[in-house]
Amino acid sequence: MLYRDKSTQIKKWIQSGQNVLLVDGARQVGKTYLIEQCLQSGGCDYLEINFLDRKKAPVRDLFNHFSSLDDLYFQLSGFFPKHRLIPGKTIFFLDEIQELDDVLTTAKFFALDKRYRFILSGSLLGVSLKVPESAPVGYLDYVHLYPLDFHEFFLALGYPEELFSFLETCYREKKPVPEPTHSQLLHVFDLYLTVGGMPQAVNAYLETNDMVDIAQAHKVIRSLYKLDFTRYEKTDRRLVLTEIYDLIPSFLSRSAGRFIVTDVAKGARIDRLHNSFVWLANAGVALPCYNVADPRGPLKPSVRHSLFKLYDADVGMLTSAMGLESKTKILSLDPTFNRGGIYENYAAMALKGKGYDLYYYDSKGLGEVDFLIEKGGAVLPIEIKSGPLFDKHAAFNRLLSDYPSIKEGRVYGRCNIQREGRILYLPIYMLCLLGQQAYESRIVPIPKVSLGD
Repeated sequence: MLYRDKSTQIKKWIQSGQNVLLVDGARQVGKTYLIEQCLQSGGCDYLEINFLDRKKAPVRDLFNHFSSLDDLYFQLSGFFPKHRLIPGKTIFFLDEIQELDDVLTTAKFFALDKRYRFILSGSLLGVSLKVPESAPVGYLDYVHLYPLDFHEFFLALGYPEELFSFLETCYREKKPVPEPTHSQLLHVFDLYLTVGGMPQAVNAYLETNDMVDIAQAHKVIRSLYKLDFTRYEKTDRRLVLTEIYDLIPSFLSRSAGRFIVTDVAKGARIDRLHNSFVWLANAGVALPCYNVADPRGPLKPSVRHSLFKLYDADVGMLTSAMGLESKTKILSLDPTFNRGGIYENYAAMALKGKGYDLYYYDSKGLGEVDFLIEKGGAVLPIEIKSGPLFDKHAAFNRLLSDYPSIKEGRVYGRCNIQREGRILYLPIYMLCLLGQQAYESRIVPIPKVSLGD
C-alpha cells in the first residue's frame, strides 16, 4: 500500500469532521483508493457510490432531482437494501461527482442536515464544478491530492522514515548530508524523474521494475486525459486541448521553455487560446507558470498572462512522453542529455504540491530566473540547476544584486547544502521539504488577456 501524506487529513476528518469533505485532484492520482483505505482502516460504516458506473444512472438521477433530503435518504435505502443507513454512523462516499449537477449546493444541505457525513471526490472539478478559489466557509473541508511527491516515492521504495527525518534535520540545521547518503538520494531522485508520482506507474515499477511497463501506465493515463478533453469540453476546443497538451514536452526541451502560441496553430493569438491553457490547469493535467513584470512582490498584480511556461502535472508522465531513451539517459547520467526542462518540471510539480502559485522572471537586461514564489509574505527566487555547474547563475545573481529587498535566494541542484551570502544551495531532492503554503490555490482564474500584455 502506497503511503500518502494527505491520509493524515482524511483520517482526522473521519475521526471528528462535521463538514462535507471534498477530495479532488487529476484523474489517476489515487483519490478513490486513498479514501477507501482511510475509511477501511478507521473501521467506518460507509456506502460508496461511483457516478461513472452506468449501473448507477438511476442513483445519479436521484441525486440530481430529489425533492428533499428525507426523500433522498428514503429512496437510497431502496437502491441499497443490503446496506442499512444508520444516522450518525453511516458515511456516504460519493465518487466521480463531476457527473452531478450543482453538487456543491447539495453539499451544503448535507452538512447542515448532519444525519449523515459525506465525502465527495472527483476529477476535473475545477472544470465541471467551478470550485471557487476559497472553499465556502462553514460546510466544506477540502483536500487536493497530487501525484506522489519525492517523500512519498522515497517511502514507497522501502526507505525508512527515520532516514527522511535525518534529511529534515540537515535541512533545518543547514548542514550537509553525508556524501554516501547524498549520492544514494540523487540516484533515487533520478529514478523519480523516470517513474514519477502516478500510483499506477509507481506500482508498475515496484511489481516489475520494467521501464516499458511504466511507460505503458503513463500512456494509458494520457489516453484517459485526452478522452476527458472530448467528454467535458466543447467540440471546437477539443483538438486545441490535445495539441497544447502534446506540445508540453517539446517546449520544455527548448532552452527558453516558453510556450509559443503560434506553434499550436498558425496565426493563433493568446487571447483566443488562453482559456484552453486554463482548462488544462483546472483539470489538473498541466501546471502554468506565469511571467511577472516586478519580482519584488506581491507577484500576482504584475503577472503578464501572455508570457508563460506550461509543465506536465507529473514528471514521470513527461519523461515517458519524451521516450524511453530519455529515461535511460537520465539514469545513466549521460552528460550530453539536456535535463533542464525535466528538472524544472519536477520543481513546478513539487512547488505546486506545496500549494505555491508558480511565477518566473525574465527581462532583457537581467535574464531569466526559473521560479519566484511568495513564502511567509516575502518573495523567494528559486533557481534549478541540472548540471555540475550549479554555482553559475548570472541572472540569479543580478536579481539579488538589483533587488536588495529580496533577503534570500535558493539554488536547487546536484549539490549539497552550503550558503554563500544570500544564496542557499540545496540538493534537488530537498525541494519537497519546502514548507507548505498556508493558502493553497486550486483553481486558476480566467483573466482578461489583452494583446498588449
